[in-house]
Amino acid sequence: TRNYLAALDVNTGNATSWDPNSDSPIEKLAVHGTNIYAAGSFTNIGGQARNRLAAIDASSGNATSWNPNPNNGVNAIAIDGSTVFVGGYFTNISGQPRNKLAALDISTAAATAWNPNPNGDVTDLVIDGASTMYVAGSFTNISGQARNGIAAININTGSASSWNPNPNASVDRVYDNGGTVYITGPFNIVGGQSRSWLAEIDKTTGIATTWDPRPNYEIKGIGTIGSLIYVGGSFQVIGGRMQKMLAAINASTGVATSWDFKLSGNDIKSVLVSGSNVFMVGDFRNANYQVRSGFFRMDLSGNLLP
Repeated sequence: TRNYLAALDVNTGNATSWDPNSDSPIEKLAVHGTNIYAAGSFTNIGGQARNRLAAIDASSGNATSWNPNPNNGVNAIAIDGSTVFVGGYFTNISGQPRNKLAALDISTAAATAWNPNPNGDVTDLVIDGASTMYVAGSFTNISGQARNGIAAININTGSASSWNPNPNASVDRVYDNGGTVYITGPFNIVGGQSRSWLAEIDKTTGIATTWDPRPNYEIKGIGTIGSLIYVGGSFQVIGGRMQKMLAAINASTGVATSWDFKLSGNDIKSVLVSGSNVFMVGDFRNANYQVRSGFFRMDLSGNLLP
């Protein structure tokens, strides 16, 4: 028995003894040093009262003394050195007014002076190098600049760069890919091009690349390795193929590979590529005609693993 959060042996799938025992669902995890940073709708986790955001000891499962106490939900966590950046729905965190986005001291949980102040919710954060963080959400203004759904923010000053893909709808997720970023959301124009639900954006110009898999519905998870992009969501068509919920897309052409992975359910919510494994989390019951409820792994060629 594990409530909302567990540690699993990567080879056997067995649950370890680690058990923070959250009282409500977990939305986001980040790992840094010996701590697991968790965000969700909980009010108690790791044996302590913690509202929506906590640091959990990776060995004991106990909550540390770190306690920012946001007044509303947290959707995204990104850690850089001594700073924990968080985004979500909150308007107050660590006793300070902060709209949807904040930087917290990793030791004390105090909110720093960094304050881009987006005017809408933040759904995802990705740190790129020493100075840039890509922020995704439903905002139309951030750091005093007009930016629709996606912006590049300096992690030291909080200012927005001139980079501006300007999607015509909100952005759900952003993924780093070296010289480009992948973004997902309900847009159909971004970076000056027609792109639906999924796009690759040049980090320098903000223009959409020619890569265009054209999924017919929502993308919720992306994992990359080599020349392949593993994509999960609630789509039925992607990369020129009928492929429900899960596909491997060529990183250069945007074409889906020919393997035909069968899933029974509603969607894939998250994708993680680790070594030769691809882990999938979502709302499904069967994978390749075998019982798999909510979680499975496959190899890089699309073969279901035990």
